[in-house]
Amino acid sequence: MCGPDTGVEVVAVCDLSEEALKTARELTGLDESTCYTDYETALDNSGAECVIICAPTAFHCSLAKQAVDRGLPVLCEKGMAPDWDAARDMVDFGRERDGVFCVSQNYRYNGLERTIQRSIADPSVRITWAMCSLSTFIIIVFARFSGCSTIRSPPCGKCRVTTSTISRSGWGPVSEMTAHASRADWSAYEHPANTSVFMRFENGAVVNYFHGHDAARGELRVAVHGSRGALIGSVLDRTSSIGGLERLEYTPRPATQFGAGEPYNVPFADHLGEAGVLADFRTYIQGGPVPGISGYQNLNVMALCKMVVMSVETGQTVNREELT
Repeated sequence: MCGPDTGVEVVAVCDLSEEALKTARELTGLDESTCYTDYETALDNSGAECVIICAPTAFHCSLAKQAVDRGLPVLCEKGMAPDWDAARDMVDFGRERDGVFCVSQNYRYNGLERTIQRSIADPSVRITWAMCSLSTFIIIVFARFSGCSTIRSPPCGKCRVTTSTISRSGWGPVSEMTAHASRADWSAYEHPANTSVFMRFENGAVVNYFHGHDAARGELRVAVHGSRGALIGSVLDRTSSIGGLERLEYTPRPATQFGAGEPYNVPFADHLGEAGVLADFRTYIQGGPVPGISGYQNLNVMALCKMVVMSVETGQTVNREELT
């Protein structure tokens, strides 16, 4: 994704593995002098103007703080932090140093998500009554995230439209949430990796959301119901979406009992795809507007993760005010 479209160029790489660095050199064309095994040495000597962190979530905050403390902007892979307290501490750390800290919420840059966000953020559209979203993934081998994506640290980094997108729609924060968790017999996860969540937003809109990792078929479905009609989007296996399996339709709200409107295909908003993450990151560094990927904005996502855990563990509805 680095290149003229994003204005970002790789000038150095750091990894604990020499084999990984060898692969990085093959991919980037960098020489050995710009490849490091020690992170602090890389920060101090590489001449990089920003840092992109791709490491297990547990290390995101400590690595980001070292960079921000040196005045370097940071973009880290999702999830933002291992828990709610760590996320808030990271954002406060960045604010105190007037630093830039962002999270690669890449799904928000896809055509389906951007178009839905644009639609529900339109001030001429009255309150959306309900959104239903189903997001499923097929996980066969459970290795990289072992011990992390459990109900105590739910896989909320992948929450697409219902978190990172809605947080920028003007709906306000989630006021209350009720969540349940489940685990399939064949699950590669030790703990429940499927969550069913009901959310009520500050403006009165409600969202029903299911996010599963034990699926036999990977897909994304989003249905937005409002005063004008319904916006229905679907993606069958995002890894194959270039094959025409991604679509979005609009149906006007019928004026008759049990009526049915004719669906219209909706063109996707212009977007750079995941490259948009780097483009927004660069613009933010250069003094542009605070993007949805900023650490501050992603506190909304982390708040949802925390509320999911609290609701599942207590078996009760959780109000936003309960987060301290």
